[in-house]
Amino acid sequence: MRIGARSVLSDINLAAGAGRVLAVTGPAGSGKTTLLHVLAGIIRPTSGEVLVNGETRTGFRWGTSKHLGFVPQTFGLAAALSTAENVALPLQLLRRPRHEVAERVERTLVSLGLDNATDQLASELSGGQQQRTAVGRAIVAEPQLIVADEPTSELDAANRDLVFKLMRAAAARGATVVLATHDLDLVERCDEVLRLHDGRAG
Repeated sequence: MRIGARSVLSDINLAAGAGRVLAVTGPAGSGKTTLLHVLAGIIRPTSGEVLVNGETRTGFRWGTSKHLGFVPQTFGLAAALSTAENVALPLQLLRRPRHEVAERVERTLVSLGLDNATDQLASELSGGQQQRTAVGRAIVAEPQLIVADEPTSELDAANRDLVFKLMRAAAARGATVVLATHDLDLVERCDEVLRLHDGRAG
């Protein structure tokens, strides 16, 4: 994988199975975010390919894939929408019935401890609340693949454990979860680990 003249990923061969949680770890600048963006279809690889359920990923339209839930490192929330409205976006874009959207959003917010911030604008939330909202948006439609970039970086220990349990629950229902993290405790709790250094595995 090259960006301009610079090689950012090289010789990465990654197979993430359904029902598994895979951690991608390594020092800053090692290629973690780039790899996750490739997996999510945000960046097209300059060589090789990404397969999800046997199909080549060639592009990602925000929130419209029923197969993918994505947690960006910068959260990517719509500042003018409420917590509930942000979490509801994938379901609305998938044209789920209104009653189903309401039920799933409420259940997701409760599971993340955000039911007391339902109507707050995203711009009014703390960093930790914003991060949990981004996680809620990624999991609410029960996608087959969840790609999460540092999904616990803004969280205290209790909320970090809460988010990881939800990721583990998603895997238990058959999803594949790939998360980038510097948190060694979370790394140890994952099923598989890919360690990157200068864009290479190992």
